[in-house]
Amino acid sequence: MDPANGPSAAPRPARECPFEFTGNAREYFAIWIVNILLTIATVGIYSAWAKVRRLRYFYGHTSLEGHRFAYHGEPLQILKGRAIAVAVFGAFAAFWHFYPALRFPALGVGLALVPALVVLSTSFNLRNTSLRNLRLSFRRDFAAAYRLLLLPLGIALVGAIALYLLIDENGAFMQAFLQEGEEQGTPLTKADLVPNLFVLMLMPLAPWLDFARVRFLVDHTRYGRLDARFAGRAGQFYRLYGASLGLFVLAGFAAGFALLIGGRDLGDGGPEAGAAALIASVLGFLAVFYSIAFFVYGYFKAHRTNLVLGQTAFDEHQLLSRMQALRTGWICFSNTLAAVVSLGLLLPWGSIRLVRYQLACTALLSAGLDDVTAGAREDGSALGEELVDAFDLDLGL
Repeated sequence: MDPANGPSAAPRPARECPFEFTGNAREYFAIWIVNILLTIATVGIYSAWAKVRRLRYFYGHTSLEGHRFAYHGEPLQILKGRAIAVAVFGAFAAFWHFYPALRFPALGVGLALVPALVVLSTSFNLRNTSLRNLRLSFRRDFAAAYRLLLLPLGIALVGAIALYLLIDENGAFMQAFLQEGEEQGTPLTKADLVPNLFVLMLMPLAPWLDFARVRFLVDHTRYGRLDARFAGRAGQFYRLYGASLGLFVLAGFAAGFALLIGGRDLGDGGPEAGAAALIASVLGFLAVFYSIAFFVYGYFKAHRTNLVLGQTAFDEHQLLSRMQALRTGWICFSNTLAAVVSLGLLLPWGSIRLVRYQLACTALLSAGLDDVTAGAREDGSALGEELVDAFDLDLGL
């Protein structure tokens, strides 16, 4: 007991506070179709306004403890960044095409920009996100970003250069590669191997790169005066990536078995019957493989989301995620099927459906956020976000 202030208040027990999503497909369809039509009519200029409208809809229909999220990004700010991003990307693509001998240096320069873009993009996104009138923020630590992210990218680049130098231009592999390009009507050179070699060398490092990126982004995020912390380990990411890869291999075997069963009668009934059976077998292979692949993707998405959110806490406030692999896979599969059958008109329905499920599985273990106060805030850059979008790098947590 405090003699000056009377009995001290007992700490409130923590409870699960679920996230809620109230968006519906009919409302979002109206936003989505207008966004597409105006973006086409303005040759892409309206895309900045379309992005803001979409984010404000999803944020505004997401709530926690009765408080709605809000997105504060401005279209003109995004449009300026996007214009510069398109110009930079166009210059990079032109350099890549017209100077193939310098592709490795160009790739090195591009990779050297990635950590800075990650910082600028995340800072911009979080600065424009609020809950209870409190903005999220991001501590822009460029040095830490380069320490964590540049090392695996640099290792992959050096490995790709080594493989490139070992490939004999007159060897069988190179000749087969060049012949394949000729058959497809696209003349190829040894320099065209650069992206493939880099991706090949990056694959074993992908789990570590994903882990390092998530840890960096979470550990530098703040909500008011609450600091976020990520408790996950690299081994958890490697196990998830390994299991997902194994499931993809099994999907290939299952599809191959379907091809074998469907092609048992190839050759029976003459050439026409054999050709029909071959086409049916190939279609069966693709149908089986992609059907299973959607559930493999659902496994990866569900477990990665559970891992990232479940290991993230804002001081004593712990995030929880309980997405199920089969349910996630079914949603992804049926959303894609519906979009194909409807010629894309059901894309808004699929987006709403997936977001609603993910947020229904997410909660905050907390005694409440009423005591959270504002903290210092840093400005972000729309240019960083739009450069990331232009290079198609997914930074979502």
